[in-house]
Amino acid sequence: MVASDIVRLLKNSDKIALISHIMPDGDTLGSSLALALTLRQKGKQVVCLCSDPVPKSYAFLPGADVIRRSNESDADITTVLAIDCSDRERLGDCNNIFSKATYTVNIDHHISNTSYARYNMVDTTAAATAELIYQLIRLTGADIDKQVATCLYTGIVTDTGRFSYDNTTSATHEIAGDLINCGVDTNWLNDELFNKRSLQRTRLLAKALDTIQVCEGGSIAFIKVDMAMLRDVGADDADCDGLVNYARDIDTAEVGLLFKEMDNGRIKVSLRSKNHVDVNAVAAKFNGGGHKKASGCTISASMDEAVEMVLKELEPIVKVAEV
Repeated sequence: MVASDIVRLLKNSDKIALISHIMPDGDTLGSSLALALTLRQKGKQVVCLCSDPVPKSYAFLPGADVIRRSNESDADITTVLAIDCSDRERLGDCNNIFSKATYTVNIDHHISNTSYARYNMVDTTAAATAELIYQLIRLTGADIDKQVATCLYTGIVTDTGRFSYDNTTSATHEIAGDLINCGVDTNWLNDELFNKRSLQRTRLLAKALDTIQVCEGGSIAFIKVDMAMLRDVGADDADCDGLVNYARDIDTAEVGLLFKEMDNGRIKVSLRSKNHVDVNAVAAKFNGGGHKKASGCTISASMDEAVEMVLKELEPIVKVAEV
């Protein structure tokens, strides 16, 4: 489905639901909120849904306070869009409303996307889903005000690692430049996103760094965070964001991993690579996915078992990449 078809569908829909993925990040939240703000300008009734709460680090986003879980009042919504969700599992509890909708739309940029909706707008060349939402908004003819621009810029700057990842293109910079012209305060926004850290998060960082281990001659580095560590410092899941980069950024490491125990006992694994290793292929072994250099999965096992399972899959790939 092309962007113009989605714009036509939205124009003909009065009540619309936008779903952000579980454990929401800056791209899914910024994209959803930007589109919601635009559609409300057009007189549409829009609800923003997510199975998990908005992390404290994104609470500043315009409209973030009205994102909620789905409930029975959403049963009559016939047009539902999944934003930045690579598969149905990423919808979490919102899967119920998605499955009942007449018109379902999947807007995403992950290479692991399963094209699960009635209409799929998936562009793996886009640096962030926010780039695709930007295109949609421009097609509607709506003005992009400071609030919408702030949401879109958040999606782009977080998914490109502040424009440092190789998914960043000239189009990415052109869009970002336009958003700045629309009023984004980049100094304030970068402060909110990257320069503020709570005491709890700082103490968690200290504990997490103390767990770093390396293998394969230092080409794989990993960090482990369990629930006891979170409780000890009063941190939460959102405070783990970005920890995996400390493993990846070790000078000898080609791949960095974060193994994080969830409150249900399962282990969430974040995988990041620098150059040649396709971590999406590893994540796919455990029904996960994402991008070639940034992926994730969840494993039903103990921490030590999860580490062993992932390293067993990853080590041969790293050895081949080094040859």
